[in-house]
Amino acid sequence: MQAHPGDHSGYPRVESRMLLAGNSGRGRVVINGTEHDLRPDMIMVLPWGHQVAYRPDPADPYLVYGAHLIPWHAADQPVELAVPHHPDHPLAGVGWRADAELGIGDELWVTDETSHPTLKTLIKLIAQVWDRGTPDVETARALGVLVTGELRAADQILPQNDRRLPLRLRRVLTWVTAEPGRPITVADLAAVADCSTATLTRLFRRHLDTSPLAWVLRVRIDAAKELIITTSLPLAQIARRVGISDAYYFSRQFRRHTGQSPSAWRRRWAGP
Repeated sequence: MQAHPGDHSGYPRVESRMLLAGNSGRGRVVINGTEHDLRPDMIMVLPWGHQVAYRPDPADPYLVYGAHLIPWHAADQPVELAVPHHPDHPLAGVGWRADAELGIGDELWVTDETSHPTLKTLIKLIAQVWDRGTPDVETARALGVLVTGELRAADQILPQNDRRLPLRLRRVLTWVTAEPGRPITVADLAAVADCSTATLTRLFRRHLDTSPLAWVLRVRIDAAKELIITTSLPLAQIARRVGISDAYYFSRQFRRHTGQSPSAWRRRWAGP
């Protein structure tokens, strides 16, 4: 969005988590009545149902990338690629769209490009895709999955990237997450770490408070969660893809980790 001198556009209620990323220029943005500076390196994620007004600098108006995220959409409702900006919009207040936990809280979240360069790249990509015209629903959903995953990881350090952990343990974690569907034994993990199985088990207990194979199972369930909502693969095939050959065991473990069955997870989070 390229603002122009004197442009003071605003909207009374926007039902999305709006993502703003500065590119150049200067100015302010008023969010729910509070003014905030918007610099070229800044990234903002606005709260659901926000009021917003743009106040570009008269001498150097800002260019910003913007994207709208609908964190939750009921699977049994058709997806419309539109966002209410006024209370009288047909989609305003509907029950099948809502905010959801993104790992950044439900208020205004502010960061910068240095801290989250991938998030800045994704926001720019989404803006560029929409500049070419409204994409198809599958493309929009895929972009939404990417940016949601990035937001949920924004304030987290993945264990395999945590330099506080021993190097040999990080090497094992990286090996598992690279291909969780392969057959994995404790002996395999110990070989990757170049240590005994007993030493490996102590490393997992001391630093991650779990056993090696319990951690592998958690990684597999996380991989299955993404496949369930981003593909139409049968659940048994997804189970095999993440390394679990017994469909009943997969269903039981999935429920234990998420509180829902795989089919309920798909109904809750996947699109129509």
